[in-house]
Amino acid sequence: MKFCLVLVIAIYLPLAGRVYSFNDIKEIAKNSYEYKKAFIDSLNFEIIENSLTYYYTPKVDLKISGTPYSENIIYGDNKTSSVSNIFSSTVSIREKIPFELNLGANYGLNYSNSPNSETGKNSFFSLDLSREFYPLMIQDIEYKLREFDRDEAYLRKKLSFINYQFRLLDNYYNYFKAQEELKLNQKSFEQSKENFETGNRKYIVGLIPEVDKLEMELRFEENKISFEKGLDRFKKQKTIFFDFIGFEGDSLVVSEELEIIPPKFNFEEDLKKALSMNQELLSKKREKLTAKKSKSDFFKENLLSSSIGGSYSLRSENYNLFSEDRVEDINLSLSLNIPIFNNFNFFTKYDKVKLEERLTNEDYMKSIEKAKVDFKDMIKALEFSYRKLLISVKSNQLAERIYEISKKRYEEGQITSKIFIDHQQSLERKNLDLLSAKISYTMQLNSYRKLLGEFLF
Repeated sequence: MKFCLVLVIAIYLPLAGRVYSFNDIKEIAKNSYEYKKAFIDSLNFEIIENSLTYYYTPKVDLKISGTPYSENIIYGDNKTSSVSNIFSSTVSIREKIPFELNLGANYGLNYSNSPNSETGKNSFFSLDLSREFYPLMIQDIEYKLREFDRDEAYLRKKLSFINYQFRLLDNYYNYFKAQEELKLNQKSFEQSKENFETGNRKYIVGLIPEVDKLEMELRFEENKISFEKGLDRFKKQKTIFFDFIGFEGDSLVVSEELEIIPPKFNFEEDLKKALSMNQELLSKKREKLTAKKSKSDFFKENLLSSSIGGSYSLRSENYNLFSEDRVEDINLSLSLNIPIFNNFNFFTKYDKVKLEERLTNEDYMKSIEKAKVDFKDMIKALEFSYRKLLISVKSNQLAERIYEISKKRYEEGQITSKIFIDHQQSLERKNLDLLSAKISYTMQLNSYRKLLGEFLF
């Protein structure tokens, strides 16, 4: 029995130490590589999102440059000197219909000591505005494509953390399951050891037949093997879990109260969320918009386009821009680009882009239907997992009651050890089934929430 005692002591070794809650695990995991990688990924997508979010918002860039002082002296019979001050500025504004506004101002003062020259003074102001136009259809698809890129970046930023949370919970529950299974195996091992020792004593004094004693010994050996396998699974899961959360200790015991929360569905709203978060659907939508963009580019090259421009300038021979001797220039320009012949591939290219647009649109609609089917399957799987959990709870309660009655009757000598051991084994299996059903339902619920794009904690 010394060997058995050593085994029992060894059972407690991997489960010793401080007990950690999931909140403790979350804090520990913040120093892990996985958390930092998810955080960096989210920042990368946030940068993309911000650049696209503000792409079409009014943007003003002001550039100011100038030469505060410049002097040029020419020596000779007609000595001339000049001093000038030149300043210029540029303002750019970008909106849904981009245009650029340029403002410039130049000021100068010239002096000359030549007998035949007069002091020269001049000032200048100009304003230019230009914009190229295409059919609204072309402008609209470019705007929608950027809008899609922005929305996709936001979703991927959100998914960076949701995926991390899901993986953390998955590893956490797998570790918790391995830990609890090891505890149950420990309990079964100790119980079978106690039964075997009791049965052996009864066999020695002739209270039970040898076959009952052998059955108890067989049960003891089976539990020993089950424990060793469970210990091996626990060690493997421990390595995976510790590596994921970046834990460098030797022992970590987790505690979790798995609540049984009935699933609640709002089908229409949940379906809408699920479709918006579906990665395959996002890819198909991008293909659809890209095909529209190809068609747009085709029209851009082969259809009428126009541009409009205007300029205004004001010059004066003195510092006062609004003096009577000022000169004003106003120009307005309009140009049209009318393609007449663009080789014989026009209709072939048009048929190609039109067909690609139709095919990508059909593919997108098929993907929507597939996503709807997958969503319904997820709901069915969650409901089935919940029903299975309720059945497991009921079965466990019945197994506990049967075991209590069986144990009492066995102690009173009313049933054989084989019947008692069968009931004991049944309870142990039900305990493991219940634990597995709880964790399976919890992870199924997390999968559903992930599908909807909800943060898991």
